[in-house]
Amino acid sequence: MNNTEIDKNISEQNNKTVGVPKKNGSDDGMYKNQENKIKYGQEYFEFSKNHRGFDMRCCGKWQEEFADMLIDTFGLKETMILFDVGTAMGANLEALYRKNIKGFGADVSQWYIDNCPFPLIKPNLGVIINNKMPFKSDMFDFVLMSQVIEHIPEVDIVANLHDIKRTMRKGAIFYISTVNPPKPNEDIGDPTHISCFEKSKWHEIFLECGFEICTDEYEPRLLAHKLAADNQWLNFILRK
Repeated sequence: MNNTEIDKNISEQNNKTVGVPKKNGSDDGMYKNQENKIKYGQEYFEFSKNHRGFDMRCCGKWQEEFADMLIDTFGLKETMILFDVGTAMGANLEALYRKNIKGFGADVSQWYIDNCPFPLIKPNLGVIINNKMPFKSDMFDFVLMSQVIEHIPEVDIVANLHDIKRTMRKGAIFYISTVNPPKPNEDIGDPTHISCFEKSKWHEIFLECGFEICTDEYEPRLLAHKLAADNQWLNFILRK
């Protein structure tokens, strides 16, 4: 797909669904089956900023290194279209856009989108409602879900993954990073981390959704980057 086709695809998608609240949807920043009391949106933004030292409005050195890691590990090109699931205010998309990688993002709260500080990214953001992604089928070449899946209630995970898969082109790659399961009596530090599983359980979930697990194919190159090695995430790379 050339850049003209990508720009046309983005324009068509923006005219249809992106950034437009859905009828009968809600903007409470909650997953349908979420049990914790912190709402995604302004409340979680403030919690992350004040208690975790993470400002979702920032696109700085960390985001630049993260973008470089993705481009190198997965061979991202200007001709590809990317989807960032759980994008919050779009900082990762902004970092990738600065490196000529175009993409879309979605999150469960309209508040994040309304307060996105990146004017070139904001039109490409949409709201996830009832585990449905606000994008058409067979649209994306690469999907990113970084430190997001642990926030999704277990009963909603399969539905989320099935609909994400719907948006992916055949052969597209899906990179998921998540936290390691806590040790006994360990304070996880974030009450929204409600789905923290062992690798074997994640594998069962991904296979149930019909993905091919190809982590071993990409992870050595991923861990060659200091950012991934230092953070010691649980990494999963899936193929449709």
